[in-house]
Amino acid sequence: MTIVARYSGRCAVCGSSIAAGTTVDWDRQVVRHLVAAECDAALAAAATVALTPTAPAVVLALKPIADFLSAARQRGLKFPKLRVLAPDAVSELRLSLTRSGQAPGSVTVSYQDGRCDARGQRDGWVGSVRPDGEVRGPLSRDLAMQAHLLLVATDPAKAARSYAALMSRCSFCGLPLTDEGSVEVGYGPVCAANWGLPHTPQGTRQLSVVVAA
Repeated sequence: MTIVARYSGRCAVCGSSIAAGTTVDWDRQVVRHLVAAECDAALAAAATVALTPTAPAVVLALKPIADFLSAARQRGLKFPKLRVLAPDAVSELRLSLTRSGQAPGSVTVSYQDGRCDARGQRDGWVGSVRPDGEVRGPLSRDLAMQAHLLLVATDPAKAARSYAALMSRCSFCGLPLTDEGSVEVGYGPVCAANWGLPHTPQGTRQLSVVVAA
């Protein structure tokens, strides 16, 4: 019996998939392509897909950033975030760690400057880097952003200071920095404790005690 398939299925002859809406030969719950030529075409298409080379996965070594964020989480911060400058040295990037999903512990990268992404949504998601280094999302095609994140990974604390120097806001909590020392190091004393970082600006004079002989 010739019918139009209401649901997707597989051809009993060639084993290829049959999409819903396809005209097929049906007999007692068994579905087949109408003619042998359709089986041949479906098998040829499947073979072409199987032989098409896939692009190699993009891998980034962002473990220093992940470790930096993980250490803050272990000190009690539930959702630690690192704010750094984007490649244009004006916009803000926010780096965070995923807690669930297929790859918990992935570094997530997003813009936080009010711009619109390709879908018209503000604060666009740039992508994520899994614990094994595999890059997901638009980041996999953005070579400039990849190079920038690798630079951040060489010294996350230095990236935090660069952000604070321009934005005058803490690179961790985002609050305004109210003293020159905090602007110099890139974070306030409370965040310094949470992230296990020193809060002694290089410009701060150290008092020394001289004991008379």
